[in-house]
Amino acid sequence: MNITFPIRLRNLGIFAFGIIILWLQGVYFGGYLKTLYVFALLLPIVSVVIALTSLKSLRYGQHFDNEHPAKGQTVNYRLSLSNEGIFPVSHLHVTFKAIQENMELVMPGFSCFLRPREQLRREFSFKCAYRGIYTVGLQKLEIEDPLRILTLRRSVVYQTFYVYPRILELTHFPLAAETIEGGGTGVAQGGDPDYALFTQLKEYREGESIRHMHWKKFISIGKPYIKNYDTTAEPDLHIYLDLRRPEKTGLTVLDVEDTSV
Repeated sequence: MNITFPIRLRNLGIFAFGIIILWLQGVYFGGYLKTLYVFALLLPIVSVVIALTSLKSLRYGQHFDNEHPAKGQTVNYRLSLSNEGIFPVSHLHVTFKAIQENMELVMPGFSCFLRPREQLRREFSFKCAYRGIYTVGLQKLEIEDPLRILTLRRSVVYQTFYVYPRILELTHFPLAAETIEGGGTGVAQGGDPDYALFTQLKEYREGESIRHMHWKKFISIGKPYIKNYDTTAEPDLHIYLDLRRPEKTGLTVLDVEDTSV
Protein backbone atom coordinates (compact mmCIF):
# COMPACT_ATOMS: atom_id res chain seq x y z
CA MET A 1 0.00 0.00 0.00
CA ASN A 2 1.36 3.42 -1.01
CA ILE A 3 0.08 6.89 -0.09
CA THR A 4 0.60 9.25 -2.99
CA PHE A 5 1.41 12.90 -2.46
CA PRO A 6 1.04 15.84 -2.84
CA ILE A 7 -2.28 16.31 -1.13
CA ARG A 8 -4.96 17.90 -3.28
CA LEU A 9 -4.51 21.51 -2.32
CA ARG A 10 -7.69 22.67 -4.04
CA ASN A 11 -9.93 20.39 -1.96
CA LEU A 12 -7.94 21.16 1.16
CA GLY A 13 -8.31 24.89 0.53
CA ILE A 14 -12.10 24.61 0.14
CA PHE A 15 -12.29 22.66 3.41
CA ALA A 16 -10.06 25.20 5.20
CA PHE A 17 -12.29 28.04 3.96
CA GLY A 18 -15.36 26.29 5.39
CA ILE A 19 -13.56 25.77 8.74
CA ILE A 20 -12.76 29.48 8.94
CA ILE A 21 -16.39 30.41 8.29
CA LEU A 22 -17.56 28.00 11.03
CA TRP A 23 -14.96 29.38 13.43
CA LEU A 24 -16.08 32.97 12.86
CA GLN A 25 -19.72 31.99 13.36
CA GLY A 26 -18.83 30.11 16.54
CA VAL A 27 -16.89 33.09 17.92
CA TYR A 28 -19.65 35.60 17.27
CA PHE A 29 -22.75 33.48 17.88
CA GLY A 30 -21.43 30.61 20.02
CA GLY A 31 -23.79 27.76 20.93
CA TYR A 32 -24.15 24.83 18.56
CA LEU A 33 -22.07 26.58 15.86
CA LYS A 34 -19.00 26.29 18.09
CA THR A 35 -19.71 22.57 18.58
CA LEU A 36 -20.17 22.16 14.82
CA TYR A 37 -16.76 23.80 14.31
CA VAL A 38 -15.09 21.24 16.62
CA PHE A 39 -16.70 18.32 14.76
CA ALA A 40 -15.64 19.81 11.42
CA LEU A 41 -12.03 19.80 12.60
CA LEU A 42 -12.28 16.03 13.06
CA LEU A 43 -13.65 15.35 9.56
CA PRO A 44 -10.24 15.02 7.78
CA ILE A 45 -9.09 12.47 10.35
CA VAL A 46 -12.32 10.48 9.99
CA SER A 47 -12.09 10.66 6.19
CA VAL A 48 -8.52 9.31 6.12
CA VAL A 49 -9.36 6.52 8.60
CA ILE A 50 -12.30 5.43 6.41
CA ALA A 51 -10.06 5.40 3.33
CA LEU A 52 -7.36 3.34 5.08
CA THR A 53 -9.93 0.85 6.35
CA SER A 54 -11.54 0.58 2.92
CA LEU A 55 -8.18 -0.01 1.26
CA LYS A 56 -7.37 -2.80 3.70
CA SER A 57 -10.77 -4.40 3.05
CA LEU A 58 -10.51 -4.18 -0.75
CA ARG A 59 -9.84 -7.49 -2.55
CA TYR A 60 -9.16 -8.03 -6.22
CA GLY A 61 -8.66 -11.04 -8.49
CA GLN A 62 -7.55 -11.45 -12.10
CA HIS A 63 -8.31 -14.43 -14.35
CA PHE A 64 -6.94 -15.25 -17.81
CA ASP A 65 -8.58 -18.06 -19.80
CA ASN A 66 -5.47 -18.54 -21.98
CA GLU A 67 -2.04 -18.03 -20.44
CA HIS A 68 -0.06 -19.24 -23.48
CA PRO A 69 -1.73 -17.70 -26.55
CA ALA A 70 -0.44 -18.05 -30.09
CA LYS A 71 -0.72 -15.50 -32.86
CA GLY A 72 -4.35 -14.93 -33.84
CA GLN A 73 -5.86 -16.34 -30.64
CA THR A 74 -8.15 -14.42 -28.29
CA VAL A 75 -7.54 -13.90 -24.57
CA ASN A 76 -10.45 -13.26 -22.19
CA TYR A 77 -9.57 -11.29 -19.07
CA ARG A 78 -11.78 -10.98 -16.01
CA LEU A 79 -11.26 -8.59 -13.08
CA SER A 80 -13.17 -9.01 -9.83
CA LEU A 81 -13.29 -6.41 -7.04
CA SER A 82 -14.91 -6.86 -3.65
CA ASN A 83 -15.31 -4.68 -0.57
CA GLU A 84 -15.21 -6.87 2.52
CA GLY A 85 -15.29 -4.00 5.04
CA ILE A 86 -18.03 -2.09 6.83
CA PHE A 87 -17.27 1.23 5.14
CA PRO A 88 -18.03 1.99 1.48
CA VAL A 89 -15.28 2.65 -1.04
CA SER A 90 -16.44 6.02 -2.26
CA HIS A 91 -13.85 6.77 -4.95
CA LEU A 92 -12.15 3.74 -6.53
CA HIS A 93 -10.08 4.29 -9.69
CA VAL A 94 -8.85 1.36 -11.84
CA THR A 95 -6.13 1.72 -14.50
CA PHE A 96 -4.85 -1.05 -16.79
CA LYS A 97 -1.48 -1.63 -18.45
CA ALA A 98 -1.06 -0.94 -22.15
CA ILE A 99 -1.45 -4.34 -23.83
CA GLN A 100 0.94 -3.77 -26.74
CA GLU A 101 3.36 -0.86 -27.18
CA ASN A 102 3.24 -1.02 -31.00
CA MET A 103 -0.55 -1.10 -31.13
CA GLU A 104 -3.25 1.16 -29.79
CA LEU A 105 -4.61 -1.68 -27.70
CA VAL A 106 -5.55 -0.57 -24.18
CA MET A 107 -8.31 -1.68 -21.85
CA PRO A 108 -10.18 1.43 -20.69
CA GLY A 109 -9.90 2.29 -17.02
CA PHE A 110 -12.93 3.15 -14.91
CA SER A 111 -14.05 4.60 -11.57
CA CYS A 112 -16.72 3.15 -9.33
CA PHE A 113 -18.37 3.13 -5.90
CA LEU A 114 -18.39 -0.06 -3.82
CA ARG A 115 -20.87 -0.52 -1.01
CA PRO A 116 -19.97 -2.73 1.98
CA ARG A 117 -19.91 -6.44 1.01
CA GLU A 118 -20.40 -5.57 -2.65
CA GLN A 119 -18.66 -7.33 -5.53
CA LEU A 120 -17.92 -6.00 -9.01
CA ARG A 121 -16.79 -7.86 -12.14
CA ARG A 122 -15.50 -6.54 -15.43
CA GLU A 123 -14.60 -8.67 -18.46
CA PHE A 124 -12.47 -7.77 -21.47
CA SER A 125 -11.40 -9.66 -24.60
CA PHE A 126 -8.55 -8.88 -26.96
CA LYS A 127 -6.99 -10.65 -29.94
CA CYS A 128 -3.28 -11.37 -30.23
CA ALA A 129 -3.07 -10.22 -33.84
CA TYR A 130 0.74 -10.18 -33.94
CA ARG A 131 3.59 -11.95 -32.29
CA GLY A 132 5.43 -10.13 -29.51
CA ILE A 133 5.11 -9.27 -25.84
CA TYR A 134 1.67 -8.47 -24.41
CA THR A 135 1.13 -7.09 -20.89
CA VAL A 136 -2.32 -7.64 -19.42
CA GLY A 137 -3.68 -6.66 -16.04
CA LEU A 138 -3.82 -3.88 -13.52
CA GLN A 139 -1.45 -0.93 -13.50
CA LYS A 140 -2.97 1.14 -10.67
CA LEU A 141 -5.68 0.61 -8.07
CA GLU A 142 -6.35 3.85 -6.21
CA ILE A 143 -8.76 4.89 -3.46
CA GLU A 144 -9.56 8.45 -2.45
CA ASP A 145 -10.86 9.41 0.97
CA PRO A 146 -14.46 10.75 1.10
CA LEU A 147 -13.20 14.34 1.23
CA ARG A 148 -10.86 13.63 -1.71
CA ILE A 149 -7.89 15.19 0.04
CA LEU A 150 -5.35 12.42 -0.57
CA THR A 151 -5.03 9.22 -2.61
CA LEU A 152 -4.13 5.73 -1.41
CA ARG A 153 -2.64 3.31 -3.92
CA ARG A 154 -2.84 -0.48 -3.65
CA SER A 155 0.08 -2.54 -4.95
CA VAL A 156 -1.08 -4.64 -7.95
CA VAL A 157 0.37 -7.11 -10.46
CA TYR A 158 -0.05 -7.77 -14.17
CA GLN A 159 0.85 -10.68 -16.42
CA THR A 160 3.20 -10.79 -19.40
CA PHE A 161 2.34 -12.97 -22.42
CA TYR A 162 4.91 -14.00 -25.01
CA VAL A 163 2.94 -14.56 -28.19
CA TYR A 164 4.74 -16.67 -30.79
CA PRO A 165 3.92 -17.06 -34.51
CA ARG A 166 1.42 -19.66 -35.57
CA ILE A 167 2.45 -22.73 -37.57
CA LEU A 168 0.12 -23.16 -40.53
CA GLU A 169 -0.08 -26.55 -42.25
CA LEU A 170 -0.33 -26.08 -46.03
CA THR A 171 -2.18 -28.96 -47.71
CA HIS A 172 -1.37 -27.69 -51.19
CA PHE A 173 0.62 -24.86 -52.69
CA PRO A 174 -0.76 -23.59 -56.02
CA LEU A 175 2.32 -21.51 -56.94
CA ALA A 176 4.23 -24.70 -57.84
CA ALA A 177 1.28 -26.85 -58.88
CA GLU A 178 2.56 -27.33 -62.43
CA THR A 179 5.69 -29.18 -61.20
CA ILE A 180 3.82 -31.74 -59.11
CA GLU A 181 3.57 -35.06 -60.97
CA GLY A 182 2.52 -37.39 -58.17
CA GLY A 183 3.73 -38.93 -55.01
CA GLY A 184 5.73 -41.88 -56.34
CA THR A 185 9.20 -42.18 -57.81
CA GLY A 186 10.45 -42.17 -61.36
CA VAL A 187 13.59 -41.99 -63.43
CA ALA A 188 15.31 -38.64 -63.33
CA GLN A 189 14.56 -36.49 -66.34
CA GLY A 190 17.36 -33.95 -66.25
CA GLY A 191 16.81 -33.20 -62.56
CA ASP A 192 19.05 -33.94 -59.60
CA PRO A 193 18.95 -37.66 -58.79
CA ASP A 194 18.39 -39.03 -55.33
CA TYR A 195 21.54 -40.99 -54.49
CA ALA A 196 19.62 -43.08 -51.96
CA LEU A 197 17.49 -44.54 -54.79
CA PHE A 198 19.97 -46.70 -56.79
CA THR A 199 18.22 -48.62 -59.61
CA GLN A 200 20.64 -50.22 -62.08
CA LEU A 201 23.93 -50.08 -63.95
CA LYS A 202 24.05 -48.99 -67.56
CA GLU A 203 26.90 -49.28 -70.02
CA TYR A 204 29.00 -46.15 -70.40
CA ARG A 205 28.66 -44.19 -73.63
CA GLU A 206 31.19 -41.78 -74.99
CA GLY A 207 30.63 -38.21 -73.84
CA GLU A 208 28.81 -39.13 -70.62
CA SER A 209 30.08 -37.92 -67.26
CA ILE A 210 32.19 -40.41 -65.31
CA ARG A 211 31.13 -38.92 -61.99
CA HIS A 212 29.05 -42.03 -61.14
CA MET A 213 31.35 -44.57 -62.70
CA HIS A 214 31.23 -48.01 -61.04
CA TRP A 215 34.99 -48.52 -60.73
CA LYS A 216 34.83 -51.97 -59.13
CA LYS A 217 32.80 -53.28 -62.06
CA PHE A 218 35.21 -51.66 -64.52
CA ILE A 219 38.21 -53.29 -62.83
CA SER A 220 36.57 -56.73 -62.67
CA ILE A 221 35.30 -57.05 -66.27
CA GLY A 222 37.15 -54.29 -68.09
CA LYS A 223 34.00 -52.50 -69.32
CA PRO A 224 32.85 -49.12 -67.93
CA TYR A 225 29.41 -48.91 -66.31
CA ILE A 226 27.55 -45.93 -64.86
CA LYS A 227 25.31 -46.02 -61.78
CA ASN A 228 21.74 -44.96 -62.50
CA TYR A 229 19.52 -43.37 -59.80
CA ASP A 230 15.83 -42.56 -59.46
CA THR A 231 14.44 -39.25 -58.38
CA THR A 232 11.28 -38.51 -56.41
CA ALA A 233 8.50 -37.12 -58.56
CA GLU A 234 7.44 -34.77 -55.73
CA PRO A 235 9.39 -31.47 -56.05
CA ASP A 236 11.57 -30.05 -53.32
CA LEU A 237 10.29 -27.65 -50.65
CA HIS A 238 9.97 -24.06 -51.83
CA ILE A 239 10.29 -21.22 -49.30
CA TYR A 240 8.92 -17.79 -50.18
CA LEU A 241 9.78 -14.71 -48.12
CA ASP A 242 7.83 -11.47 -48.37
CA LEU A 243 10.52 -8.83 -48.86
CA ARG A 244 8.20 -6.07 -50.08
CA ARG A 245 8.43 -2.73 -48.31
CA PRO A 246 5.35 -1.86 -46.21
CA GLU A 247 4.74 1.47 -47.94
CA LYS A 248 4.38 -0.34 -51.29
CA THR A 249 1.88 -2.90 -50.05
CA GLY A 250 -0.37 -0.81 -47.85
CA LEU A 251 0.31 -3.14 -44.92
CA THR A 252 1.75 -2.28 -41.53
CA VAL A 253 5.28 -3.25 -40.51
CA LEU A 254 3.92 -5.94 -38.16
CA ASP A 255 1.82 -7.41 -40.99
CA VAL A 256 4.80 -7.75 -43.32
CA GLU A 257 7.30 -9.18 -40.85
CA ASP A 258 4.78 -11.62 -39.38
CA THR A 259 3.31 -13.18 -42.53
CA SER A 260 6.27 -14.70 -44.34
CA VAL A 261 5.61 -18.26 -45.53
